[in-house]
Amino acid sequence: MPDLPMSETAPATDTAKNSTDSAQNHGANFLAWLKGGVISHRIIINDAKARVHTVDSTAFLVSPDIFKRYAFEHPAIEHEAKERDLEAWQLVQRSFEKLKKHRKTPAGLNIWTCLVKGPRKSKQLRGYLLIEPTDVFSEVPYDNPVISLADLADKEPSE
Repeated sequence: MPDLPMSETAPATDTAKNSTDSAQNHGANFLAWLKGGVISHRIIINDAKARVHTVDSTAFLVSPDIFKRYAFEHPAIEHEAKERDLEAWQLVQRSFEKLKKHRKTPAGLNIWTCLVKGPRKSKQLRGYLLIEPTDVFSEVPYDNPVISLADLADKEPSE
């Protein structure tokens, strides 16, 4: 009889550990996929339709689009996401956040806003700024000249 409670608690501990491990794996796997895709040019950067840009001397990841593409290319994540009542891309995004590889805004938020100034119109993109550009780039390209951080763009004219 004393063995029963022990065997019942062991899987719960394992499940909690596995959930943490898989979260870290999804985040690390996402970054490895992203870097491989950028290096091989399967993932384009600094283009009108790109989901990765060079801003403020680092990588800017357009969210949620880049996470949706990863989830689309890795359909096995869907099952785990459904168990947690999440979309697959949300599971990947949260796993990425747990790696703490991104910069936070001055207000302490994860998501940055960038302004895109084109010849005909302007728009905004939202996403993550990486702390280390080498997490995605083997060599850091020049900043995309048509994109700037909204917070910095707002402050420059008045200063």
